[in-house]
Amino acid sequence: MLKIRYVRAFALGLVAGLWLAGASAQSGLTQLRGPKGGDIVYGPVNGVTSVPAAMGAVLRNLHSRFGTRPEVGRVFEVRGSDSSAVYFSVPTAQGNTVAGMIIVAAGAQGGFEAGVVSDDSERLATSFNPMVQALTSAWHPAPAGPAAPGADNAPAAPLRTIELNDRTARVGLPEGWRLDPSSGGGSIIASGPNGEFVALAAPYLAIDNSTPQGRQLQQRSMHGDLRNSSYANLLFYPFGQPLGRTFADLARMNGERAHAAPMPMRIDSEEPVASQGGARCARLRGEGGLQGGQGPASFDTVFCASPPGSGGSWMALAYHVAAPSAVAAKQHATLLAIRASFQPNNAEIQRMAGQYAAPGIAQIREIGRQATARAAEADQTRIAMRNRYEAKGNAQDRSSQSFSNYIRDQTVVVDRDHNTHGTTWNQTADELVRTDPRRYGYVDRPGYWKGVDF
Repeated sequence: MLKIRYVRAFALGLVAGLWLAGASAQSGLTQLRGPKGGDIVYGPVNGVTSVPAAMGAVLRNLHSRFGTRPEVGRVFEVRGSDSSAVYFSVPTAQGNTVAGMIIVAAGAQGGFEAGVVSDDSERLATSFNPMVQALTSAWHPAPAGPAAPGADNAPAAPLRTIELNDRTARVGLPEGWRLDPSSGGGSIIASGPNGEFVALAAPYLAIDNSTPQGRQLQQRSMHGDLRNSSYANLLFYPFGQPLGRTFADLARMNGERAHAAPMPMRIDSEEPVASQGGARCARLRGEGGLQGGQGPASFDTVFCASPPGSGGSWMALAYHVAAPSAVAAKQHATLLAIRASFQPNNAEIQRMAGQYAAPGIAQIREIGRQATARAAEADQTRIAMRNRYEAKGNAQDRSSQSFSNYIRDQTVVVDRDHNTHGTTWNQTADELVRTDPRRYGYVDRPGYWKGVDF
């Protein structure tokens, strides 16, 4: 037993000295012993010009020390900063495995810095969190880039409940907002005094034209044969495309059909949202999203698509909020509060719906409602974390909070059933992969390791 302990301590000492052996080239490194075992090293990484290159330099040192290429997990990052982290493991010549985490960030004084926590893999479950806490207390690289002014901090404006005249939905709106006359049938469109815009439960009815039956209906529609039928106002679009692309395309097609001003959008992120009944939901965020393209803007949309029925028809709903860039940060909390306040009256919607839409409309609306609720819960968790972080009010705590984001930020997840991928919170990604590993899997940041050898 004494020999085994000595071997493990020797292997861990190699990790701790991963840069220290070259102290002349890597000056300024600090080595600490973990509170419950393990080793911590942090300091500058010289001679590199990017975060991936700095990560590769650390991994090359590991490779050189142990003679084996380290196995690495998925790369994750602090939002709004040029920094990365990755879990690693590497077998040693003594027969055990050393594991831990590498974090690389832009340095407070320029250049790049790295921090490494490591321990024998059998002890890491006990020593990891104490090492992380010790590292965040001692190491202060450049903090994450600041959020947009007022983002998530400006409180939501007071809302007053408004019910549609047809009693199919209600929503809370601040003073000065105007309900659009086209609202009805379970959908609400409203605008704010500063150019804000919401379209809640906005429906898109489509025919899957990737099937022979759908293509035949599309041809008949083009010749005017469906003018007086229930298919007259449907869009033709293949089901199963990435949800971000689907939303952008359907919104454009719907606007063109209604001869409305265009609503240009650029989708920057697509986060899967858990759903049921075969529907697919995602939270989409990006630039644009205002009717008529009224200057720079940003939007936040929960979009759900229900599978086609026997006739090839399918339905999607968008819960879309947008604001001009100049007021987006200040109005962010208010827009999300408006969306969270939306309540459809499914019984009344079902009663009013035509025979074509009635069988599935209540189900897809309930799926959409649940998806928006999940998105709101994720926001509340993130905002609560940020508020706790800001309440600490000192530089050390700010560094600690930024670092802790490494282990709960974003991951790219692949959906093998639909050959698509999207970005989501780590917690959501872990749940997707855990519950259905055949369908979902992790994806490293695209192109991160390109040209980086270790």
